[in-house]
Amino acid sequence: MSSTFLKTLHTNLLSPFLAAPMVHQSELTFRLLCRRYNVSLAATPMLHSRIFASTPAYRTLEYQTHPDDAPLIAQLCGAEPHDLVNAAAQLHHCDIIDLNFGCPQAIAKRGNYGAYLLSDVSKMQTLVSALASTHNGTIPVSAKIRILPTPEKTMEVAQALVEAGAQMLTVHGRTKEQNKQGSGAASWEAVREVVQELQSKDVVVVSNGGVETLAHAQECLTYTGAWGCMSAEGLLCNPSLFYDVQHDDNIVVQDFVAALSDKCSNGTSLYIDSDWFTVLLNMRQLALAKEYMELAHIHSNNYLKPVRSHLFKFCHALLNDNTDVRTVFAKSRRLEEMEQGVVTLIERTKKKYRTATATAQRSHPKDENEVNVMQDTIEWVLDQSQKEEEETMGWF
Repeated sequence: MSSTFLKTLHTNLLSPFLAAPMVHQSELTFRLLCRRYNVSLAATPMLHSRIFASTPAYRTLEYQTHPDDAPLIAQLCGAEPHDLVNAAAQLHHCDIIDLNFGCPQAIAKRGNYGAYLLSDVSKMQTLVSALASTHNGTIPVSAKIRILPTPEKTMEVAQALVEAGAQMLTVHGRTKEQNKQGSGAASWEAVREVVQELQSKDVVVVSNGGVETLAHAQECLTYTGAWGCMSAEGLLCNPSLFYDVQHDDNIVVQDFVAALSDKCSNGTSLYIDSDWFTVLLNMRQLALAKEYMELAHIHSNNYLKPVRSHLFKFCHALLNDNTDVRTVFAKSRRLEEMEQGVVTLIERTKKKYRTATATAQRSHPKDENEVNVMQDTIEWVLDQSQKEEEETMGWF
């Protein structure tokens, strides 16, 4: 199949933003939450091809689909062609099958997959070619890579994967050695070079890495010329990362956005020098956590491992001062108990908001209109967990 399919898909997507594959963290519930906030293309967790092909219980836990979860990327990892072929035969209701050449973790080293195959170009080509032959070639194959130490080596890998049948290439702008605490900045320049190198090929390139805000993502697309922008860690911390509230006509929403740059709509400063703004951000995170839990009740099948992970991410700024809730998140075996933990954090944070607002108003008196705007803003933040799905923005 020609990547014309992917380019057609690109034209029909509501945004150029993608949710990355993440082990135990890009499950159905999380993907659906991200899609509410302007993610158009999302990936499953990384699926170990041998286990996925042979273990029904693993497939049930790690590969869940839904009509609202489309288009969907299913990502496989593995080092043997027959494992990938057998795993692909079990994949249904996906639009793209991705092959992981980017995982830098120790488990990938032990299994000789992920980024530890980047030095074996011939093996990578064999794996891509095998995967491209599945489903009678009707499902496009993509590959996710990290950059190599030199531009020349990166280009060699990129060209080889396209020649082997990859129709989409996601390029993480870090080497495999740039991992976790030692990750450093992602190289958009390296991604840009790949885009330029492959511009005459029938392939699309996605940039991954170095995006913390929507503005960063838009800057990345402009600079690299990539087809799309993918996020992992940024979305884990903030699933609404790609949501462009700048296009929202609601003045309350606009003032919430303006607060991020320490400006109100009329040009005056908000209470950023007080605890008010910190509390506001915490309440926004809690609104997302509550929305996630509502989806988890419907879609998680009581699989709690990813739920725990997400709640610790959403609420991490609050857990040092709320160790009882931390314990609930860590040890609970029921979704209802975890959700009650979120509710407890919301109730406690509301009290802090009232105190912080009163303190800020005494220290920095504002006119009545500004005070009302900020009070309306916090109500908007709280109401997000109940909101209807917002109308998503267009490309830009």
